[in-house]
Amino acid sequence: MFVSRFLLAIILFISPVLTGASGAGQNVEVPAPDIVVEGVVTYHLIQIALEGRPDLTEKFQTFTAAIRDCDDARTMKARLPVRVSENPSVQADRLPQIMREVVRNMPIGRATPVFGEPGSEIRVLVLCDRITAPASGRSIE
Repeated sequence: MFVSRFLLAIILFISPVLTGASGAGQNVEVPAPDIVVEGVVTYHLIQIALEGRPDLTEKFQTFTAAIRDCDDARTMKARLPVRVSENPSVQADRLPQIMREVVRNMPIGRATPVFGEPGSEIRVLVLCDRITAPASGRSIE
């Protein structure tokens, strides 16, 4: 089942965060940071997006629900006409609070529920890694 329309606004925020781009539609990989900030949680995320194909919505849901690792996510292009964007360094505080809660509790290698607008664009995020830099007893997540 699709996450509520409320999350549609999150799509506009997450896309540039994941791609490292300032404009929509750009697919730019962002290198991992050389410096890990103390106490900051960083996620390695892959976003898979299907645009304008309501006929493939059910397949998209089925295939993304079966993802068990990030290699599965990377190979989705071979199965469906999707965009795959990868960002190995998304800081937790850059995600909207509701998405931060979802990703915080996800197992590594799994996809979020499908979100977006069927017939327009639907997406999932896949969690590849969660890196928590040691902090002095505090957590931002």
